[in-house]
Amino acid sequence: MIITKFLGIQTLPEKAATLIHTYLLLSLSGAFLGNLSSTFFILFAYDQIGISQASIVISVMLLVQLITDYPSGSLGDWIGQRWVLTIAMSCYGVFYYLLTITETFSGFLVLAFFNGLANAQASGALESWLDNNFQKAVGNTDPERKIYGFSIARITSMIRIIMALSFIIGGALATLISREHVFFIQAYLSFIMIILILFLVKDVKADIIEESQQLQPSGKEFLGFLLGGFRFLISSKTAFFFLVGMSMVFASFNVWGTLILFPIYFGYTGSDGLASVFRTILFFVGIPVGIVMANVSKKFSNDKVPHFYFLGILLYFPPFVVLLSIIPITNSFNFLGLIFTSLILTSSINCLLDVANILRGRMLLDLVPSENRNAVYSLIPTIISVFAIPLLPIAGTLIENFGLRAGIIVSLVLSFIGAFLIFFSLYFKKKSY
Repeated sequence: MIITKFLGIQTLPEKAATLIHTYLLLSLSGAFLGNLSSTFFILFAYDQIGISQASIVISVMLLVQLITDYPSGSLGDWIGQRWVLTIAMSCYGVFYYLLTITETFSGFLVLAFFNGLANAQASGALESWLDNNFQKAVGNTDPERKIYGFSIARITSMIRIIMALSFIIGGALATLISREHVFFIQAYLSFIMIILILFLVKDVKADIIEESQQLQPSGKEFLGFLLGGFRFLISSKTAFFFLVGMSMVFASFNVWGTLILFPIYFGYTGSDGLASVFRTILFFVGIPVGIVMANVSKKFSNDKVPHFYFLGILLYFPPFVVLLSIIPITNSFNFLGLIFTSLILTSSINCLLDVANILRGRMLLDLVPSENRNAVYSLIPTIISVFAIPLLPIAGTLIENFGLRAGIIVSLVLSFIGAFLIFFSLYFKKKSY
């Protein structure tokens, strides 16, 4: 099968290969569904209720997700990722349907609740299901998790293709018909996703003994699962520094993506339309590069994670500081600015940081205990929010007073601290042996 060869999973046991295929189908479907309206959702909110109230709605979404993210991960460990994903898709369906009929601020607050809850339920659930079952199904076939990392990297490249196509299709439908019709399509696709999840997201039963154990509840209360993620966080220096360091790196890119990236796109293109085209081009350029880097990742062990993060950060934030100093943004088309922007993004994100994330995923697969995996995977975005929420207004104030370069420096400092913590986590891991 062509797709099996592309994912590099020919040598895996049948159960493990089936898991990868299922994860691929659900990931691509979710990426298409979730990105149909991502380009114009905020513009739709601005048109309906104004910028000020729309910003409150976004804050409510983030707050609901922050409050419910970690408990939803514990819920996934307790009742299974299949049911948590079903809840998530049901909430997404309600959210998208409400978008087709809501015109008031109070209505947007209601749909914000459903969106935040859906994001929290979906956070880390599919990845937890895959990792838990892959461990059981793969046996000793992939001891260093290189096949796993390679296949996930290839899936990431395919997701980028689907996301780019989704941007284009969603934008075209919104232009030719209406934004509300796109939201209705997403509500309908959410229902289709529920059916797929119920049929496909099932746990691997390795043997008769394990099957009988799975049929009988463990007897642990939900509170035990709720505390499990925190227990793992403080269980060792390796776990603590790795999770906190990784979260700091991601929080730095949260600040970057929220406050800095799109102003740079607009600053060098001069229009929303050209900025969207440039964004789509970057996605397509990153696809073959990502495929190549999936092969490269096989040559490195997991302890190289901080090295790739350090190099990726060095080739990302400092070059943008230099670029903005040499070619200031003027909100008009600037060919040289776009060329250098694409070179920086491709060399750092699609090359070095892609490899770093592959190695990080391989390490998490064996580092995190299966019984608390969903809780831990949901704890990570919670920690990210803890760093990002206070930093966003700080960075925003600095950008307003000193320009985009000041915000970039905030992201640079935070990401470097995070990379150092990841380095320390691996130091303590080796020291414990």
